[in-house]
Amino acid sequence: ATTADAAGSAPPHFSQSMAQVHADDILANARCRLEDGGNGLEASQAILHRLRTRSIYKYVNEFVVPEEMLPHWKPVKASDVTECQSMGDGVHLTPDMIRVHNVKIDYTKKNRDPVTMVSFFTNFDDDMSYKIDADKVSSMLPRCFEERRVRVFSTSADQKVIEAVDRAFTSYQRRHIGREATIHSTPTRPAGAKRPRELYED
Repeated sequence: ATTADAAGSAPPHFSQSMAQVHADDILANARCRLEDGGNGLEASQAILHRLRTRSIYKYVNEFVVPEEMLPHWKPVKASDVTECQSMGDGVHLTPDMIRVHNVKIDYTKKNRDPVTMVSFFTNFDDDMSYKIDADKVSSMLPRCFEERRVRVFSTSADQKVIEAVDRAFTSYQRRHIGREATIHSTPTRPAGAKRPRELYED
């Protein structure tokens, strides 16, 4: 199965990205513990506890990388976002307050049409194969066979931090893409609204 087949030819839901960034943190901390004897195990346990109590990272926003930038696009790091924070924002962001999930969907051929790699035969017992040009197949074929999108999460549930991350993320887009490309604005919690009660206790 190809990457696109596994994803259903559509980007994974942001909840899958959320699970991925949590898993990445758990494995990175555990590896740190094994390699240098640090406190990675304790950090991993703390993340697992957050998952158990539903105190998970908060989804902020995402954008789709423009098609013309795909050939030279590099994965975005948390530090790339914090570097775009404006002065006087009220919240000083650090890379450990942000998690970035770089999503990539393709047919394992980057931006190449996978059908160009397929050979066709007229009859079952033919020895000679041939290719079919895309314009002979359909005029409705996609012109791009790769998608990249960047999703950002906040490790803090503080609404001020979430909004600061969103502003820095928007600034990153303007600086590196030339425009704001986010899918939607970050929802804000109504004044006085309470968080869902934790499902588990210590």
